[in-house]
Amino acid sequence: MAPFRAQALIREVGLRDGLQSIQSILSSEHKIEWIAAAYAAGMRAIEVGSFVPAHRLPQLADSGAVLAYAQTLSGLEVSVLVLNQQGAQRAIEAQAGLLLVPLFCQPRAQSGEPAQDAG
Repeated sequence: MAPFRAQALIREVGLRDGLQSIQSILSSEHKIEWIAAAYAAGMRAIEVGSFVPAHRLPQLADSGAVLAYAQTLSGLEVSVLVLNQQGAQRAIEAQAGLLLVPLFCQPRAQSGEPAQDAG
């Protein structure tokens, strides 16, 4: 087993994870203020948004603009979440430097069909 790193990276994810679950849409200006405040407080890794279709998550439709601002801050590790190839392509076109891709695992029944959730 490989040894664990002696350091931990703390990444602010509220701009993506927190805002995607509310119905209100925070303006780009407020998101930029959020990033600026987190950066001023010493945060050096921020997930600024996600490249998903705007009709699915209108709260994140401005991820490209928010990303562009965040990339102007020296020493800030800026990341975005992408769920598929189309999102990854849009993130690359927006010049995102770090794309986070979630891994979804689902057990399969012996028949090869997805297992049904008992809960």
